[in-house]
Amino acid sequence: MVRPFFMRLQAQGVIFNSFIRRNAMYEKQISTIKKHLTVKEDEVLTTSLDVANSFDKKHKHVIEVIRKLINTPECPSDFGRSNFRPSSYVNEQNKEQPMYELTRDGFTLLAMRFSGPKAYKFQIAYIEAFNQMEKGLQSSKQLLDELLTARPLWGNIKRYMGLGLSRKEVCLLTNLHKDTVRKHLRRMENLGIIAPPVNLKELQAKVQPMLPGMEA
Repeated sequence: MVRPFFMRLQAQGVIFNSFIRRNAMYEKQISTIKKHLTVKEDEVLTTSLDVANSFDKKHKHVIEVIRKLINTPECPSDFGRSNFRPSSYVNEQNKEQPMYELTRDGFTLLAMRFSGPKAYKFQIAYIEAFNQMEKGLQSSKQLLDELLTARPLWGNIKRYMGLGLSRKEVCLLTNLHKDTVRKHLRRMENLGIIAPPVNLKELQAKVQPMLPGMEA
C-alpha cells in the first residue's frame, strides 16, 4: 500500500512540476509580448510588424491579410479605421515601409486568421498581455487623477494645455511666472500627466510620496 501511494505522489509531483514549467514559460511569453505593446492616447496598441514576428509570418503577408479584412464588405469602415491604423517604420535598408497599428479588437480579428497550436498559444498570450497593459494603464490613470485632485493647479494647467493654449497664455491664466510654469510642466511631463504614461511602478514611486499634504 505504501509503494503505490508514493508512486501516485511522485506522479503528481511530475505533473505539478510540468505545470510550473509551462506556467513560467507562459509568463515569460507574456512579458516578451508586453515589450511590443505601446500606449498612445490612453490606448494599448501593437503593430503588424510585431504580430508578424510573433506568429512567424512574413510582414507583407500580414499586411495583405489586414487589407483584405479592411476591404471586406462585412467589415464596417469605422471599425477598420479605428482598429487598423496606417503607419510606417524604417527597415534595415533605411527605407520607409508600410505598417499598421492595431488595437486589441484589431489584433483579435487578425489573429483569428492564423491557425495551429503555436498560433493559438500566441493569441492567448497576446490577449493576456493586452489585459495586463490595460489594467496597468487604468491604474496609472487612477493614480494621476488622485494627484490632480490633490494639485488643482496641475489640473488647470493640464486643461489649458489640452485647449491648445500657449505657455504665455497659461502664465496669464494662472498668474505665475514663466519659469514657474515651466517647472510645473516639466514635472507633469515627467509623471506622464501631459505625456504618455510612465511605467506604473515608477509612477507609484514618484506620485505616492507627493499625495499627502501637497502644495497647490
